[in-house]
Amino acid sequence: MADYLKRESFNTDKGREQAGAMRHRIAFRTFTEAQGSDGSLVRTWSTLTEQWGRIEFTTVASGEEFEAEQVVHRMAMTLHVRYRNDIRPKHRVLHEGIEYDILSVLPDPKQMYLTIEAVQREPQWASFTG
Repeated sequence: MADYLKRESFNTDKGREQAGAMRHRIAFRTFTEAQGSDGSLVRTWSTLTEQWGRIEFTTVASGEEFEAEQVVHRMAMTLHVRYRNDIRPKHRVLHEGIEYDILSVLPDPKQMYLTIEAVQREPQWASFTG
């Protein structure tokens, strides 16, 4: 059985009771590519849709890395939203001004909800004073 089905914190059988847990406003972003004036491809991101969801920030994939003599903070999230058939890993999630790359999109067996794993796109830099 898949891990996302074992989670007790988000039970899709409760239906209406879980709707109140979806209190985070999420934007899904998609890209279009066009040719720039210099002939190069330019990728432009725009909002595909906005909807309510539930975010759980995870500590397993979140962490700090050491890059260029600075500590890099990256956040990861598990996002639960109502089922849609047009969300793919090539899209991004925007929440409170921070963009996240989608790693996986997993529907539940009844196709009522999606469980989305995502990681912060741009790291937050902190100076290293070691």
